Amino acid sequence: MNANSATLRLNTVHYGLKAGVLGATNDRALLVTQGCSHVKCPGCTSPRTWNADGGELTTVDALLAWLKRLPRLAGLTITGGEPTDQSAALVVLLKCFRKALPEAEVVLYSALTWRKLGKYHAELIGLCDVVIAGPYARDLPPTSLAGSSNQTVHLLTPRAERLYAGWQDWPLHQMQIKQQRPGELLLVGIPSREMPAALATLNMDNTEM
Repeated sequence: MNANSATLRLNTVHYGLKAGVLGATNDRALLVTQGCSHVKCPGCTSPRTWNADGGELTTVDALLAWLKRLPRLAGLTITGGEPTDQSAALVVLLKCFRKALPEAEVVLYSALTWRKLGKYHAELIGLCDVVIAGPYARDLPPTSLAGSSNQTVHLLTPRAERLYAGWQDWPLHQMQIKQQRPGELLLVGIPSREMPAALATLNMDNTEM
């Protein structure tokens, strides 16, 4: 598989994540993959991403072209859905992304445990700076980088060690909200338990590509 033939099914793309919202740097891009083959986590805030036939299909080439056009791009955060359902295409994307923007951070969120990621998706996590692993558990408190405290945070590069030093003390519930269209909001981050689930639903936004 190469960048010319690889495709990804996405629920959301967005540019402009701020420091502390699913990553350490300002001016990051967000990819929310569509489809989740994992056992569905009770209380998941993005059920719209579950259906593998939803979202929109795009080529890795088109994504790379969009990413390269973004000003001051400091990183890429990938979540879902379950990103590892499209692991092969993500490996192609991240190999090209690393060549084009070697100083940018890459953050991956997966419901798979760290052991399973290492066993089945070693190439993918080897292209990341930070991986947050494990299923969401709504009965456990959140952390600054994860929706629940059972999810593990793995800093895999010297860049990650530098950018995420002291992350455990970052403020909880840092959120970023963008008006999509009338009546639609894009909400990104780790919501508090009190936040209505309807507000925490991610909506498709390919307008910036």
